[in-house]
Amino acid sequence: MKKHLRLFCVTLLLVACGTMWAGEESITFSEKGYLNGRDLPHPISCTNFSLNFDKGTGKTVPSYYNDGQSIRLYSGGTLTVASKEGLKITKIVFVFGSGGNTNAISVDGGEYSSGTWSGEATKVVFTVGGTKGHRRFASVTVTYVADAAPESISVSIGKVGYSTLYYSDRSLEVPEGVKAYTVTVDGSRINLAETGSIVPAGEAVVLKGAAGEHVFNVSNATVEKAAANLLKGCDEATAVSEEGYKYYMLATKNGQNLGFYYEVAGGATINCKAHKAYLPIPSDAPAAAKSFFPIDDSTTAITLGTADEAEQAFFNLAGQRVESPRRGLYVVKGKKVLLK
Repeated sequence: MKKHLRLFCVTLLLVACGTMWAGEESITFSEKGYLNGRDLPHPISCTNFSLNFDKGTGKTVPSYYNDGQSIRLYSGGTLTVASKEGLKITKIVFVFGSGGNTNAISVDGGEYSSGTWSGEATKVVFTVGGTKGHRRFASVTVTYVADAAPESISVSIGKVGYSTLYYSDRSLEVPEGVKAYTVTVDGSRINLAETGSIVPAGEAVVLKGAAGEHVFNVSNATVEKAAANLLKGCDEATAVSEEGYKYYMLATKNGQNLGFYYEVAGGATINCKAHKAYLPIPSDAPAAAKSFFPIDDSTTAITLGTADEAEQAFFNLAGQRVESPRRGLYVVKGKKVLLK
């Protein structure tokens, strides 16, 4: 029974009331396969937290040793325990290996006593005291809870005045001085359509505003996403390379010629940064022959309301282009338009 409980990374989810939940995860270093006396990975990653052993102000690099089946952290050395995004650490328990010294351990916050830390933090740093000696860490168990979702997020817009944004799980209010746009493609040209005051959850957008930090408040409003928006996004840094598409990222060349470019030659893949957007174009579309789509003042669209402007690209609600639109509801440059 004991053997089955001692897993490399054990995750136990404890469901509490509402959406609040807690988890507990353990790592036992003797089960990691570290070589005796060799350097450790930086960091050591588990599912919901990471550990970073560092020599700190000391002289000896931390290493795993078979004697004591533990990691030796020497005087002056530090151990940083950090939770993954969206989690908060509430408890850390150390099991020490046999044969180690009794150097005091200090911490940068919370309460620590006899191998157990308690508090609330996303990162906790422990330091081994003394001028010689070491402590032997055989295992670490971390208890964590879901961190409360922020009421606002800060978004940086660079000096060119444009950026991209994507959150799958929250709608955001567009702050004063900033505009958000969806993207459609008309032949070999891209068009930007303003979203309005709310960016819906799951909507990837281009942002335009003054260089600097801008605060987007989380919104409870229910807003429909633009049916024809071609932008996609990711919540975590992700390499995207699905076959059948060419991939473009918002960028400049030497600080000029803003637009969507291939990140790699041929556009076969793209490295999407966390909470950023990218533009996928089907490989068989005429637009995919281009390696660059410029963005300038003529790219920004306005919402159309009459059939007099039918020369614009119209799409039905299924996303199919309509060559000769009649009366009805269509999508034009990312926005719904009623033709009368």
